[in-house]
Amino acid sequence: MRCYVPLTAFIPFLIACGGASESAARPTTRTVVVERVVVEHGTPDDSPGSSVGDRLEVEYGGSWYPATVEAVLADGRVEISYDGYGQAWNEIVGPARMRPRGESTAPGDPVPTVSRLAKGSSVFVEWGGHWYPGRVRAITPDKRVEIAYDGYDDGWNETVGLARLRVAN
Repeated sequence: MRCYVPLTAFIPFLIACGGASESAARPTTRTVVVERVVVEHGTPDDSPGSSVGDRLEVEYGGSWYPATVEAVLADGRVEISYDGYGQAWNEIVGPARMRPRGESTAPGDPVPTVSRLAKGSSVFVEWGGHWYPGRVRAITPDKRVEIAYDGYDDGWNETVGLARLRVAN
């Protein structure tokens, strides 16, 4: 991302961050190209993405992915790298797309064993990073669960493991 800033507007920021002297503040008509500004001083807070190296989850296309903060920008956004993806996937994100690692938005309680389920039980099923309501059709001999999604035709039915299920309360 490129941001064109008149040098006279950028000098006060550089002085405040210790990156320039007062003598550099004389007026000029030159323009500088700022690729990114990394703020590495100040008191970090407890929010995800407040410090370089923070490990968090970032929302992308409706799903949450593990990521690491590469730079904290002056405006509160951060540059992140997705864990396991190349540098071409790095991007700058704001607080609305960040959350601490492990913070689940899954509804209901996890299903510890199939004995908690019966044919017709209401469940939530994880599919593509989202949770959808469904019902249990059967329990397979290998302890997997055949489900039907509420409001979808039988073509969407599938067999899933317990990790993708939550009990509907």
